Amino acid sequence: MQYSKILSLFFMFMCVSQNVLHAKSFFSKKELDKKAARIEAKIKYDRYITYGFTAMVIAHEFYQLAPALLAFFNKFSGETTQLVAASQSANDAPKEKKSMFKACKEGLTSVFYTKEGWKSLAECAVSLGGYVMTAAIGEKFIEAVNDKFVHPDTLYWYINAHAPYARTVVMMQEELLVLQDTSLNYNSVVAHKEFLWTLYNRLVHQSELICAYMMYKVKHLDDAETVIGQRAVEVMINTQTKWLERIADQLKEDDQEYEKIEKLLVAYRAEIATQLNHFSVIEGETAYDRSVVKRRVKVMEKS
Repeated sequence: MQYSKILSLFFMFMCVSQNVLHAKSFFSKKELDKKAARIEAKIKYDRYITYGFTAMVIAHEFYQLAPALLAFFNKFSGETTQLVAASQSANDAPKEKKSMFKACKEGLTSVFYTKEGWKSLAECAVSLGGYVMTAAIGEKFIEAVNDKFVHPDTLYWYINAHAPYARTVVMMQEELLVLQDTSLNYNSVVAHKEFLWTLYNRLVHQSELICAYMMYKVKHLDDAETVIGQRAVEVMINTQTKWLERIADQLKEDDQEYEKIEKLLVAYRAEIATQLNHFSVIEGETAYDRSVVKRRVKVMEKS
């Protein structure tokens, strides 16, 4: 039993040491540039996919609807033409030629009051029914495509989709509450501390993604906003580094002060949120952009 405790402590020490080394080496400018380039490539890919599917949907709508309408109008115009021709051949005097209104009336009568007319209407209805069914399936497919590829190109969207740091902070706070339970046995404490480090590494990764996205977005700002945007990126990197290193220093302590770590997480989340709101003004995020993301998040939570 004693040897197992020593072995567990050894593995815990190795895990903590690796995490601390990682904590001291994040936010490399070179790595952030690489991440920013990958984000830009992904955004362009999503945009091209959206354009392609939009063109396909428009073509699909015309392709499905046009044959049915064409068949109906061809049938109607054919009936009308035949009636006009028969009327002209039956009357020798040009003055007795039927008016267009009367010809159209007789054409409608032929369509709605003859067997051939009802057959044409049935064919048109079948075509329209097939169009409606296909359109319904297409709408479901389009919704799936929209959920994945159609989105506002804003930091708020990117955080909710790829870097939900706030949720990670909440999970870390929940783990801290669990660790304050005095009834936990030794193995449970070790497991929860390891998971806390896992969450911390996730938080570091998400923070890097946030900074990388900001770097990508600054490249596409107007000249007047570029300098301000670059400064905002530098401040974000420095802020993330400061708080994440302070959190890591507390996590690597043998006798962790859970309440102190909790306070650091609360302060970290508040300061990051403030800077994100500032950057949303710089990038020109609109209220509509943010409402789109909020609606999508609510739908995901309900599902």
